Amino acid sequence: MRARRDVREPTATCSIPVVNTKAEADRLVLNSVKPAIKLLINRHNNKYSYTAQSDDNIMKNLELFDRLAVKFHDRILFVKDVGSESSEVCQWKFFGKGAKRAEVCCTSIVYATDKKQTKVEFPDSKIYDEAMSILRYEERGLCSRQVKISVKSHNFKYLIIKR
Repeated sequence: MRARRDVREPTATCSIPVVNTKAEADRLVLNSVKPAIKLLINRHNNKYSYTAQSDDNIMKNLELFDRLAVKFHDRILFVKDVGSESSEVCQWKFFGKGAKRAEVCCTSIVYATDKKQTKVEFPDSKIYDEAMSILRYEERGLCSRQVKISVKSHNFKYLIIKR
């Protein structure tokens, strides 16, 4: 007899809103109960040529964004901003409770001997640090809120220590 193969559907999907205006991104961040990470990628800013490593570093930033989104999509809102309203080429912004908490800019202008160039970096340790720090602004679980409400409703005079 042949064993039946168990075909499973994915339990969750990861969808990332892609916006092209600052207003759209701000609306998403303000209306979210989750902390948010916004990656601004603006290849329209071609004021200067890019350094040799810039294209690779843009791809590394995009890949890190995708990896973080797959891993933390249930805890953090991820937004990809491809608009041309900013002069930055690659920039990470971290939001908690609707306010900007941190920013990591990946671009700088370098002065070569004959011309200026745009340099895109990949500060992965700084990005990881800010991504983990933004989890401090995550809403606590429903259980802790229910306990707090039930204690208040019965007028208990106990000190509740939040962890």
